[in-house]
Amino acid sequence: MKNVIILTNLILSCVFFNAQQLSNAGFENWDILTDSSPHDDMATSWNTVNSSLDPFTAGTLSPTCYQSSDVHSGAYSINLKSVSPPIPSFPVVNGIATSGSINTSTYEVEGGVSYVLRPDSLVGWYKSSPQTGDLATIEFVLKGASNDTIGWGRFESPTTPVSVWTRFSVPIEYWSSDFPVLAICLLSASDGFNAVAGSELWVDDLELVFNVIGLKEIDEEFNMYYSNQQLSWDSKLHVQEVSVFNIGGQLMRSFDDLTENTIDLVLQEGIYLVKIKTLNGEISKKLSVW
Repeated sequence: MKNVIILTNLILSCVFFNAQQLSNAGFENWDILTDSSPHDDMATSWNTVNSSLDPFTAGTLSPTCYQSSDVHSGAYSINLKSVSPPIPSFPVVNGIATSGSINTSTYEVEGGVSYVLRPDSLVGWYKSSPQTGDLATIEFVLKGASNDTIGWGRFESPTTPVSVWTRFSVPIEYWSSDFPVLAICLLSASDGFNAVAGSELWVDDLELVFNVIGLKEIDEEFNMYYSNQQLSWDSKLHVQEVSVFNIGGQLMRSFDDLTENTIDLVLQEGIYLVKIKTLNGEISKKLSVW
């Protein structure tokens, strides 16, 4: 039986945008730890310094992450605090939370979560209480298949306290036209390795924003069809690359160096995202196969 296909603008569907928001971005979900030793409160899907250390070492370090009932919305926010090290000659431990993983040898953030879209900015709400000479930071990084940085944005708080919930926006600057494969969000109570003990940051309601201005005009010049295990299109635009992702954001197939308006593509029933790169811009479409 021939598959029936419907292709529509991604901007008409929330499915992929919702799937590509940060997990637990409102910090409503927290993991329950039962041991009695000092440790961070654990926001689900986020990693901290204490949670990355072995239990013995973590037990010597004051908590750097707390579940807070001081919120912008909902029941909880995340509260991060930079603390003095257990050994006086060691540097202050920065209060950080990240969607990536923390290398406890270098205290650098690595890895990330699977991510394939190109958001315009990261927005959210924060409060901060920096110590003298310190400030809080919020960063968002998009990594490519070769671990190269495709996009990056950074917000710095004032060096004076922000005592009421305040909206921030981190515009993402893109250094490549490639699609990312990983995303890292980093919340920091202090300014990197220049942390000052006692600095605090509260964050709530993170959201990735997508700027779709200009896509409509490009899309009106682009008609796409799928049948008999082939994807084809009618367009005067020169197609440079076609990428197909499943609903979870995993890359299924990628095609480049295209010389014809047809590609062989075998798909099971389900919903997919098709990203088309042309000389005039990029188009994202939802593909439903049944």
